[in-house]
Amino acid sequence: MSEHKITQDNIDIDVDASSTATNNNEAEALSNAAQKAASTNETDTGLDNTDSNNKDVNDNQDESYLPLLALRDVVVYPHMQIALFVGRAPSVKAVELAQAEYGNKVLVVAQKDSLTEDIDQDNLYQYGTVCRIVSTMPHDSDENCIKVLIEGQYRARVDNIESHDDLLMARFERADLDVSMDESQKKNTIQALTTLFEGYADARLRNARELTRVAKRIDDLLELVYFISTRVSMDLDVKQSFLEENNIKTHINTLTEYLVKQSAEQNIEQDIQDAVRQQMEDNQREYFLNEKMKAIKNELSDLNDGAFDGEDDVAELEQRLEDADLPDDVRKKAEQEFKSLK
Repeated sequence: MSEHKITQDNIDIDVDASSTATNNNEAEALSNAAQKAASTNETDTGLDNTDSNNKDVNDNQDESYLPLLALRDVVVYPHMQIALFVGRAPSVKAVELAQAEYGNKVLVVAQKDSLTEDIDQDNLYQYGTVCRIVSTMPHDSDENCIKVLIEGQYRARVDNIESHDDLLMARFERADLDVSMDESQKKNTIQALTTLFEGYADARLRNARELTRVAKRIDDLLELVYFISTRVSMDLDVKQSFLEENNIKTHINTLTEYLVKQSAEQNIEQDIQDAVRQQMEDNQREYFLNEKMKAIKNELSDLNDGAFDGEDDVAELEQRLEDADLPDDVRKKAEQEFKSLK
């Protein structure tokens, strides 16, 4: 089982090599290669530029019946672009058939149990995302694995899954989510979610400034919900609920509660760190003061050939304290120690 990182999330998530997201460099390489092939009309570069290879197929296909690509530990949303490693035979065949006959379209659905190798309808969620295959490349070291860059198009409800010669096909219905909310409320909700996400990103994510900048440019509420949910560390079933549930307000509440909780936990962690830091500083200050007093006592003892003889030494110590240029906290500690000698 290979471990990789989801390119969009900046969060380390372990997934298997048959359906995993590649790292940032590989995703960028896929995207750049696709753009280069499109601009130069190169078709034999190790990269399938699916748009150019199948430009006439899109209009002739039934978009309620597509090859199915099952993913482990990853939920793909509309508007999301992600690079994957695809290695299981049904998944590879789904990609190849989508490129050859279905206008680069594939239905992407998450598995309920990521440890199960077999793909069947009972182990797949009911809702997924129809995706466009942007580009594919051979894997660098595994000839049975390919890198695939996909882009989420729209939400879909799976009605039936058919198995054909080690290939899964899915019948589904498009299931766009209704965002019934007046413009003022929508704008306020976008602002609130963006602010909460900014605090979360600053505390917990790499590239926080860039992610926040992107979030602030999103003016579609549902797209913002999907964007944020891909970048926070929620359980898979919670992330999947953003596809399963039909109520946008449920999504907003779930995401808001999570971000508020994370903010509170971050504040508690910060308070604990501040308390520990303060305690360490106090301990260091106490240690410094004690060492100061030891040095003063040692110096007085040296002046008297190692003997500390009562009133004369105490009087001399009192005079030295009065004459010494000491910080207030050091003087206070020294005076306390001096009183204990009387």
